[in-house]
Amino acid sequence: MKLLIQIFIAIIPLIYSFSSSDPTLNMRFLSLSIVTSLLLLYHIFKNSKIPINIIRHPVFWCLILLEISFLLSSLINGFNSEAVYLLLKFFSLSLFTFILTDFLLKFSFKDLLISFLLFSLFTSIIYIYQLIDNYQEILSIEDLWHRNRAFDKISGSMGHKNLLGSIQFLLLPFLIYLL
Repeated sequence: MKLLIQIFIAIIPLIYSFSSSDPTLNMRFLSLSIVTSLLLLYHIFKNSKIPINIIRHPVFWCLILLEISFLLSSLINGFNSEAVYLLLKFFSLSLFTFILTDFLLKFSFKDLLISFLLFSLFTSIIYIYQLIDNYQEILSIEDLWHRNRAFDKISGSMGHKNLLGSIQFLLLPFLIYLL
């Protein structure tokens, strides 16, 4: 279980596909659902106790209330594909949060930080590779506006350059702590 969680967090930047309109969102949600299901099955077959202190925590109850409010909103406004997708995504995210909290209670926080370090490293390597690969082609563009737009399209595996910058900035305190 420990290794599966660490590997999953580390390889998230490597999970993307250009076969859909959004190269990251659908594939990462599918992989989150599969990993969460595998972790849940492992938890069930191992017959490990459900940590009661996680279930009693107010944050967990807030997640449950938020899921119920999404469900009620979907009932009132009608179930469409976006409502089902949002409900499933939030449910899977809540289950993964529960499993990750259980992981943090059992193991050291530094075990998770190594995954964050690899996540940041893979994200940076993909971005630097794309920048080096496209650099000469982008510099050959005469118009300054189109050249800047071409540089802005390079986003690593995050789908958007602002998302890439935000993720790297948010990982910075964890990386400094790890050092």
